[in-house]
Amino acid sequence: MIDEIPFLNKIPRRQLTFSPLGGLSNYNILVSVAADAPASSVMLHLPDKFVLRLPGEDGHLFVNRAHEKHNATIAEQLGLNSKILYFSPEGVQLSHYLSTATVLERSSFSNNQQLSRIATAFQKLHSSDQLFVNDFSPLDTLWKYLHQAEEMKIDLSPELLDICKKITRRAREIEKYMVPSHCDPVAGNLLDDGTKVYMIDWEYSGNANPMWDLAYLALTEELSPEKQNVLLYHYFEGEIPENQKYSFLVNFCLSGVISALWGFIRHDLGNSNFNYKHYAQSLVIKSQRQFEEIEAI
Repeated sequence: MIDEIPFLNKIPRRQLTFSPLGGLSNYNILVSVAADAPASSVMLHLPDKFVLRLPGEDGHLFVNRAHEKHNATIAEQLGLNSKILYFSPEGVQLSHYLSTATVLERSSFSNNQQLSRIATAFQKLHSSDQLFVNDFSPLDTLWKYLHQAEEMKIDLSPELLDICKKITRRAREIEKYMVPSHCDPVAGNLLDDGTKVYMIDWEYSGNANPMWDLAYLALTEELSPEKQNVLLYHYFEGEIPENQKYSFLVNFCLSGVISALWGFIRHDLGNSNFNYKHYAQSLVIKSQRQFEEIEAI
């Protein structure tokens, strides 16, 4: 495979070191170039470390690679993504390693300054006049996953099916304003160098309601109501509009049921040591609680 990747195929294999970086649905590898590797005209202006991403076995079920490449390139132009050097039709990607930035962890979100930098990154993305090539419709995704689960004969609980119907009705009330969005901003896809936040892995990106990104982040990283408000306060640079807070809450619940369905499908597919079933079950409970808050409004 290395022989097919530009830049890397010009370096003797013995001059390359490969170290696993982890990943939930993909395999990410840190590729380091030895200091005494022979320099070529192609490599003179490139770093000595790269990230090689190998897509997981089931990625084709969820990801359109042509859309991802297009959107990730726009994000790179906005200064929000690492520089992409190679992207194959199958999703093999070689990019610059962001050596000055660290991957965020759940504990990172207790830091208000970090939340401010995250909000600023989303502001920049959402205010871009370059729309992405595709739209991300949470409701379309919800019903696609329900159909997929039915075809796979996955036994979904009555509670999950009920919350899917209820949140669908609420989601249809939300203003259909679409902006370029990452759509999968979990901690592992965010990197902070102390001055700005980068976003990587644009597999699920598309034009979406701006509150989706913020709500999905709050859901997956378990932000407290206080920290959710801090994030929103920095995003809106002051008072949070009531209609946007309602949109945030609906998207929070919607992202929970979609992620739960994704988790049940992933569990049924196998091919992972991660406990997707437990992950999905916890999201069903969390979504039910969130919907109770929405109903109280």
